[in-house]
Amino acid sequence: MRTKTIAFLNIKGGVAKTASVTSIAHMMVTLHQKKVLIVDLDAQANATSMYCPMDDNYEERIKRILNNDVYAIENSISTLMSDANMDIHDCIRKTEYENLDIIPADLTLTTVENMLKADTMMPQQFRLKKHLDNIDGEYDYILLDCSPSVGLININGLAAAEEVYVPIRADGNSIEGFALAKNLTETVSSYNPKLKLAGCYFVAWENNISARYLYELLEENMSEVLIPIKIAKSKFLAENTIFQKPLYAIDYGKNKSRATLNYMELTEYIIAEDKKAYLETIMM
Repeated sequence: MRTKTIAFLNIKGGVAKTASVTSIAHMMVTLHQKKVLIVDLDAQANATSMYCPMDDNYEERIKRILNNDVYAIENSISTLMSDANMDIHDCIRKTEYENLDIIPADLTLTTVENMLKADTMMPQQFRLKKHLDNIDGEYDYILLDCSPSVGLININGLAAAEEVYVPIRADGNSIEGFALAKNLTETVSSYNPKLKLAGCYFVAWENNISARYLYELLEENMSEVLIPIKIAKSKFLAENTIFQKPLYAIDYGKNKSRATLNYMELTEYIIAEDKKAYLETIMM
């Protein structure tokens, strides 16, 4: 069994990229009995805060950040990217959810990126891939939570991935971020032929005039990658960041919110072997 590595990327921030990674990973293990590893490639470390929290609660975390009390995590993605000979297993942390693990990130990742740029002795874009190759087959999926940038850490993520999914908010900046993510994916695919833009989808969806206009714009120009699953706006996607719980865990009621149901559909779409056939079943 091979592991499939999937990157979630948008060069614009605030597009529910981390919400997508944390929600989909948890649904993969909870609803579909998959084994999943999240790799946090964002120095903001929001996925890490949810699944590998350094503080007991959100209030303590905010107080620490406000006091500029920022600390490094031992054996994080920064450590792994800095040491080509490190055993990747030493960086993998178990979460409270069975079969869901994470390689955490912290703010030192920005320093690591500068270090990689300064190392001109050998190509640096394959560091992460070489590490992930050592755990091929140990997970069903590896989900990469990329940062909103075109930096070398993201390039490492794309060089290791097979598929890229791009979440989009219904605003012009987010569409531009998608275009940049598409261009970066095409550039990296020149030396990672397995890489493809697997799809883009709208998040925080509200059925208004501007949202419909942008959806129709992408449908007209990028219909081959536009996924017709829209993630509805939901209070749970704010609350889960405060309580440090994934969406499906915090939306625990019998009647799930529209956003939770949408992410369940998107998760099924991502793992489906015949994606076209799956869309036909939910669009009927």
